Amino acid sequence: MRFRPLHNEGMQPRPVGKHNPRLAEIRKALRSGALTSDGCLPIEGRRMVEEARRSGLRVRELYRAAGPGGDALADAAGAAPTFAVTESVLRSISATDEPQGLLALVEPPAFDLDDTLGAGEALVIVLCGLQDPGNAGTIVRLGEAFGATGCIATAGTVGRFNAKLVRASAGSLFRLPHVWDLELSRLVEWIRSVGLRAVGAAADGTRDVESEAWTAPTAVLIGNEGAGLDPAGRAACDTIVRIPHSGRVESLNASAASAIVLYEAYLRRRRQRA
Repeated sequence: MRFRPLHNEGMQPRPVGKHNPRLAEIRKALRSGALTSDGCLPIEGRRMVEEARRSGLRVRELYRAAGPGGDALADAAGAAPTFAVTESVLRSISATDEPQGLLALVEPPAFDLDDTLGAGEALVIVLCGLQDPGNAGTIVRLGEAFGATGCIATAGTVGRFNAKLVRASAGSLFRLPHVWDLELSRLVEWIRSVGLRAVGAAADGTRDVESEAWTAPTAVLIGNEGAGLDPAGRAACDTIVRIPHSGRVESLNASAASAIVLYEAYLRRRRQRA
């Protein structure tokens, strides 16, 4: 069954049950961190829809709460085909505790490894087995904020289409070039072939973070939240840096550590350009 587009605000939406096949597919994609069968990424909330449009992504379909309030929300998607559903149906689909009355299907961007190098001195974030989607999405956001040219996730990292990861990236996943599910051996081969310096971050690193120059083309390896970089990840690094901090705190979490490392790299590179 297909939904009927709302071509004008005077048209009354036809009630659609939560067991409609298309809505069931969207619900499954959101819960499993996957795309729909036709390759669309479900995203929720006006801000995310606006970020998708600002990033040049095509909004394929929009589902909004029925009623006057939903009409205003629908403006976020521009000319995308729009369908009205009840708030209870949106709630049954949503991957959040507080649905925002708006859900869209967008065409996600596609990148390759070379895209992550950017046009200048490369600064590539490598997520090595991170499992927390909030951490991973935040690091993608931090990467865009602090001048990273791309992000690579090794096999075993949380999926890039995980709904919480997408939300935590706040739109950066739509813009920052990224490649997911790369085997570590392939990553190491690629790093060497393009001349990147591999710098790991760990609490027991051999050098303080500020001792690294950060101006050469660099890949920054961030390990799993609990175990950190595994032996294979450590072996891939040219050096491993630590972040000095109070001994009363055992370690920093992955996103906090990434923020400090990336900001340090950003400052060094900005000073070099000045």
